[in-house]
Amino acid sequence: MVPALAGLSVLLWYAGQHSLAAREHLWAFALVLAIAAIVGYSADLIGPEDPRGLLHLRFGLKAAVVTSIAYMTGWGPVLAAGLFYPIADAIGSLGSESAAPALGWSLVMLGVGQASLALGLAPSMLHVTASDLLAVLTASGLVASSLVLAGFARRREASEAAAAERYARFAALVEQVSDLLLVVTPDLRVTYASPSLRHFLGRHAPEDIFGDEPGPLHPDDRGVIVGLVAEALARPAGRAEADAYLRRADGDWRCLNVRCTNLVGTPGLDGVVMQLHDITEEQALQAELALRAMRDPVTGLFNREAVLAELDDLLQDPAGMAAGFHLVFADLDRFKEVNDRYGHAAGDELLIALSRRMVRCLRPTDVLGRLGGDEFVAILQGAAEAPVIAQRLFDACSTPFHIADVEVTVGVSLGIAAVPPGGSDLGAAALLREADQAMYRAKKSGRGRIVVIEIAARATSR
Repeated sequence: MVPALAGLSVLLWYAGQHSLAAREHLWAFALVLAIAAIVGYSADLIGPEDPRGLLHLRFGLKAAVVTSIAYMTGWGPVLAAGLFYPIADAIGSLGSESAAPALGWSLVMLGVGQASLALGLAPSMLHVTASDLLAVLTASGLVASSLVLAGFARRREASEAAAAERYARFAALVEQVSDLLLVVTPDLRVTYASPSLRHFLGRHAPEDIFGDEPGPLHPDDRGVIVGLVAEALARPAGRAEADAYLRRADGDWRCLNVRCTNLVGTPGLDGVVMQLHDITEEQALQAELALRAMRDPVTGLFNREAVLAELDDLLQDPAGMAAGFHLVFADLDRFKEVNDRYGHAAGDELLIALSRRMVRCLRPTDVLGRLGGDEFVAILQGAAEAPVIAQRLFDACSTPFHIADVEVTVGVSLGIAAVPPGGSDLGAAALLREADQAMYRAKKSGRGRIVVIEIAARATSR
């Protein structure tokens, strides 16, 4: 700053020595420029939040500095065009409302300078008429330029106000929505995280999600998210979604549906927007509904559809078919009497107790289901062991039950379709009908019996 002021002082003095400016002492130029620098710096300390009176003092001081230097050189109305600087500085830093006072003080100081020339208080390198004409032109230029700058400033302020309103509305909406929002750069640097996400993470910062250290994102899902972002970035406004697990503040892992939208280049966002929706309860409900769709509502065993699906899977499995299996169809003998005498509640109690007994007779590889009413089906793998398991089921069903505070004995008829190793040409439904026919023969021959039907081997294996 000091070398620049010293150089400018010498330049103005040198110009005066060669009749290019008013002849003044070197110290005079140096003193005026030093005072101008101090005054200008002091004026800049007055901020936009200060009282209106201080703001007027700021505009007046800067205009006075420029005017003093301009008229000291003798080229007052010409160099007074420099008053454009304090006007532009005021509008740029304080807004369009400062245009009028800044212009007003500039015109006042221009008038003071012209009055100084008329009174002979300031030197002049110009004729009086030319000086007055140039002063008018300078004033006109200052008015025009201040109007243009003020117009630009008002449009900018309107745009900023609209943007601020949109942001405030967006922030208010983000505060209310339950979804978690995150904005990341293509290299997974977090630039925005909604308050709901920060609350969800607790002690973990949003930046920890993609950090090198173990964070709230499940390690197995980091690659999923990286791939998701890459997929969204592959095309403008591209979208991609997947599920990932994120650890909540209480340490509980939650399943979140993550939707990525490529908004790189969009003003105010410029990144990939990640919308995270907690679907833990939804998944649990779907799993429960799927389980109910495959389960008998009374006993909790597989229902008809599930039994047929399990049987079909077994028929398609060469390893499972290597040893063959027995399909057991069980029908209680006197279940209707229990219902008629003790009521349907007692009948359901009997079915539940019976299903528990039957489950205890089976191995982990066996399958048990209820077709409806008093009909049960068991898939017993291994042709050698199956007859022993079937006998256990028969004995368990024939043992008395204690239902509704009374002892009840129902008995059972078993029909068995014995499928040889390697399987047969019959499908799941056909095998179930064969086992049903074997059970019907057991019923017809006096109940409480076991009838076995040997199923023919697959034609290609003969």
